Amino acid sequence: MWLRASTFFSMALLSQLTLSQPLNFPGDMLSAGQQHASTKIAMTDRYSGGSYIHDATVADIETLDRGITDARGKGYGFVTELTYMMGISSDLNLGVRYGYLYEKSESEIGSADGDNIEGDWINEGGTELSLLGNMRINHIAIWENEIQLPICDGSSSVCKTRLAAPENSQQGGRSGGQAQGFFAVKSGIAANWKTEMDTHWLGSAYASAALSDKVNGEKVSAPITLGASFGAVMPLQLHHQLVGTLSLDYMLGYSAYSTQVQTKVDYSKQSRVSFELEYLWDVMNQVQVRPFAELAIAQRPSETFTLNGQRSRLEYTGGTQVTLGAQLSASF
Repeated sequence: MWLRASTFFSMALLSQLTLSQPLNFPGDMLSAGQQHASTKIAMTDRYSGGSYIHDATVADIETLDRGITDARGKGYGFVTELTYMMGISSDLNLGVRYGYLYEKSESEIGSADGDNIEGDWINEGGTELSLLGNMRINHIAIWENEIQLPICDGSSSVCKTRLAAPENSQQGGRSGGQAQGFFAVKSGIAANWKTEMDTHWLGSAYASAALSDKVNGEKVSAPITLGASFGAVMPLQLHHQLVGTLSLDYMLGYSAYSTQVQTKVDYSKQSRVSFELEYLWDVMNQVQVRPFAELAIAQRPSETFTLNGQRSRLEYTGGTQVTLGAQLSASF
């Protein structure tokens, strides 16, 4: 009896997976009643060099008493995300995303004037909860929307965010939250299409913005980001594909709480260009394993702040970021 019941359930599940439509590429949509769940794990290692200017009030770069010295920033991070999408209709998909982040930053300043802003910092906790909504534009393109809810500010008990300052630091190690508790909106267009020569292309463009808020009692502004990507799908064999994507992101200047300086910092404009290679393997029907690797060149923003009554600045050169990860997804 149990064997017959389990066999029937397995056949029904496999039949449902076979009929389901996966979310393989940007621009894909679920049909009415279809569902998609995925979990993503990624590890990132980053490095950048630069300079620390102890006295940033003087414009003349040749002034030696400004205390200009070498600075370096490096670190690594681990993030895991859970995403769930449901097809309300073939023209409307809704979903939710939530994750957890562990990030360690190591900062070095080549002089005795580090002002307790060098050392190791750990930022750990839940990410913001995001509501997702995709709407079809035509047979190749969709309109993607994301609303980020500010549930993970510095005082949140839901995300259990913590920030640890170095032992020799005189600062209290206050928590700034994962995303500073901002309410943010992201919107863009994504598409994938095949040409008459059977080549398969991908493309997307987006803009995101957040409302300004107070962090640790200080008024800060939220970043505005623009981005675009273009890629191609390369079939290898049955159930195996390779995807290459080139992306460019540009963020305008803003002010926010800094985990390193432990106060409000004015960030300059920043940009990032990256190339990602992803391997798609259909393990069974609509269950996929998708390992990926990404190499990025990132222009880390300069940071201007006032510490102990002195206006100072950290200026960084372009740095590298390497990310390795994998995603497991299923449509049912």
